[in-house]
Amino acid sequence: MSSDFGEGTEELNKVFQDIPIKLFPTPSLGRIIVLKSDTPLIEAVKVLSRNHVLSAPVRDVTQPDSATWSDKYLGMLDVVGVVFYMLETLLPEGKEPVDFESEMENHEAFKKLTVKDATTMSRFAPFVPVELDTGSLLDPMLLCGLHAIRRVPVVKSAGDIHNIVTQSALVQTLSANLDQKRFHPVSKKTLKELNLGDPKKVLSVKSSAKLKDAFDIIRDADVSAVPVLDESGVVIGNISARDVRYIVGSAKLYKLLKMPISTYLEVVTDGRVHSAITCKPDATMEKVIRLLVENRIHRIYVTDDADKPVRVISLRDIITKFVKEPEGYFGHYFS
Repeated sequence: MSSDFGEGTEELNKVFQDIPIKLFPTPSLGRIIVLKSDTPLIEAVKVLSRNHVLSAPVRDVTQPDSATWSDKYLGMLDVVGVVFYMLETLLPEGKEPVDFESEMENHEAFKKLTVKDATTMSRFAPFVPVELDTGSLLDPMLLCGLHAIRRVPVVKSAGDIHNIVTQSALVQTLSANLDQKRFHPVSKKTLKELNLGDPKKVLSVKSSAKLKDAFDIIRDADVSAVPVLDESGVVIGNISARDVRYIVGSAKLYKLLKMPISTYLEVVTDGRVHSAITCKPDATMEKVIRLLVENRIHRIYVTDDADKPVRVISLRDIITKFVKEPEGYFGHYFS
């Protein structure tokens, strides 16, 4: 790994490395949901949906408790990938399923599927943990930022999971400490200065399109969200992978997927959780971080003078600007 990979400095690296990972707050849920590999896939989707969790580690039930974490866990099951896979199967041409859970339970393709079977589906992320006793905050900062790992488990010496650190939690931590001068070399710079304000292609969807069209883009491009544009190309909303929770609980699945996005934003969600956050290229990193945290959203769209999107800034983009990976730091993970 190149020592130039990353935007931070050795001084900032040391700030994160001096904070033991055991001090990082545990989830407010109070417990970590772990799925057993032999759990029926239908039940796993229901469990994650009920607990408002999009991803969970998968425990290989064929391995003893004494096994190392590398043998004990198969990966992280992402419910988004599972739901998208199921929708493809449940929506053959000409068929109009009504209730998602009923369709899953009655469909021959899903009746015998277990969580382990889902390893062949997209978005089944690797299990890349940090050790509780020896890890530091620098570890998840590098993994979530430079290596695009969305969720980093923290494991005890016996391999049990103590915590799961997310990209969102890391950015919240940054937000709480931005007043410290040591962060100013990054936080006081503009997106343009940090090379985050330059135009890039932004995948988007028109408000007149169907909700399924937005989901198709998210699935096919493997992105977490797409901005919703009005007819003039101005950002008016946001559809994200998190919206699959409405699919799982929908009693009128087909009607929901065929619904115009404009109606979906207005009627189904009341628009409150789908308002898009925007900024200009001259916005500072500090402003962007605070906007994301205050609005509890995972991306911000950079717009031009006509309020049309020219770039999307993700949580990962932000994290990468605060750290710099030392040569060979994660060789034992990726060799």
